[in-house]
Amino acid sequence: MIKLLKKRGFSIKNQEWDQVKNIENEIIKLKNEKFDWLTRPRSAFITFESEEGFNRALLFKKKLKDAKRGDPGWEIKHFLKTCDISASF
Repeated sequence: MIKLLKKRGFSIKNQEWDQVKNIENEIIKLKNEKFDWLTRPRSAFITFESEEGFNRALLFKKKLKDAKRGDPGWEIKHFLKTCDISASF
């Protein structure tokens, strides 16, 4: 999607209006085919106000890992891949 948006922007800058229309059709097609995948959050940037909040997040991550071990059908693998909690105090 990002590549198509960049390509469309370049075409707009160069006033290639026929090309813009073609790229917009590609964007619409991609959006319609992969809407769920495109709109699913992949990561988050989290700022903790205190060490207590950070420690709660670590505990939450541990509970998720323990739940995953106990129930192999529970689908949190994508969350755990992106849930790398670290900080420096």
